[in-house]
Amino acid sequence: MQKITGQLNNRFSAGIFTGLFILVLSAQAMAGSTGVLAESTANNILIKSVQPFHFFYTRIETEKHQLADKIKTKAMDMSIKLAKRSNAKIDGPLILSYRSGEQQSKQQIAADIGFPVSKRTKRLPPYKYRKAKAFDCASLTFTGKAAQLEQQWQQLYLFSREQQLSLNGESRMLLLSSEADGNIHVELQLGIIRARAAQEKESHRSTGSITARL
Repeated sequence: MQKITGQLNNRFSAGIFTGLFILVLSAQAMAGSTGVLAESTANNILIKSVQPFHFFYTRIETEKHQLADKIKTKAMDMSIKLAKRSNAKIDGPLILSYRSGEQQSKQQIAADIGFPVSKRTKRLPPYKYRKAKAFDCASLTFTGKAAQLEQQWQQLYLFSREQQLSLNGESRMLLLSSEADGNIHVELQLGIIRARAAQEKESHRSTGSITARL
């Protein structure tokens, strides 16, 4: 248990949660923006299909300035409950998923946060289980300073416009790790509608990524 807690503390450091807060604000700002965005770098962006997976999660609704602390607390508690009371194992990075249409206030955010797990598991209130559906997205993996996250979201949104992709309203972030030098390592996923994604060239698809199913 101490080993699990230590690993989580390393992954969910203050730096990565500061980045998470900036990320959510940036994603919401880009979703509602109609202005000119920075030039995209399409070579850094992949169109991929995320396969269905077992998702152990909870719903959070919180003030944006409390988001980082809220997620860290929930992530630690979920991990401990799984270790003590379930045979399912954490099977991937922490995921934050939210729909732009559900954000009713500029000061609050509503989102699902949780872990992919190895198999179906029972509810462990306040935590729930569901089978996450297949998810088509434009994906960008980023390692760097949290202050650069807004630019990464700009690239994703501009790419979707250049490719005339229709958005499905859901955005995800995978917190892959925090780096020793203070950088963050995340994957940003901008949901798109499958019919359009299927028309993209195979060169835009991810076939070997460790996060291809997430």
